[in-house]
Formats: sequence, structure tokens, C-alpha cells
Amino acid sequence: MSWVYSLVWTLRHIECPGPKVLISEVVADGAKCPQSIVDLWVPGGPYGIGIDFGEAFTRKLKPEALASVRHKRLEARVQKNYPLFADQFIGEALASKPEHYAGAAA
Repeated sequence: MSWVYSLVWTLRHIECPGPKVLISEVVADGAKCPQSIVDLWVPGGPYGIGIDFGEAFTRKLKPEALASVRHKRLEARVQKNYPLFADQFIGEALASKPEHYAGAAA
């Protein structure tokens, strides 16, 4: 696996006047930020140093497992906020988005 360091626009409330990513470099796992990126970075400036770890930290669930997780989270959320009407709200949520709670990818 490899890491990707980049200099990216960090001011979400201001439209980026140029490219959102000024520069990016792929490095080995655990390597420090390349000097070429550090040299372009200005502390307090609109661009910041970002790091992407790639696919190593993302986990894909099977549709059955995803459906189970979504259903359990829905039940927990509704039971916590609306315990008296939980069955009704859970039924409405399942009826309104059947493919979502069946494990379809987002």
C-alpha cells in the first residue's frame, strides 16, 4: 500500500480560485511528507497538507451484513428518541426505503 500526500484547498466557505489540489505525491507507507509539498505550504494559508491512506482502511461489507447494521442502527436511533412510537417509525422507515435497509450500496 501507499500513502498520498497533497496540498489541498481547505477553506470550504470560500470558492477555490484555482485548482483544489495544487500538488500530490505518492509515498511509501509511514513516510514523512515530501519536502516539495512542505516547501509550497504556507502556515495559515488557504491550502493545507492532506493525506490519503488509500484502500487500506476502508472495509466493504456484504449486503447482508450492511442490511443488518443499518437495521440495528435504525432500531437503536428510534428507540432512543421515540420509544413509544418506535415500532411505527421503524415500519415507516423500512417501507420508505426498502432497498436501503436491504443492503443496497449507497
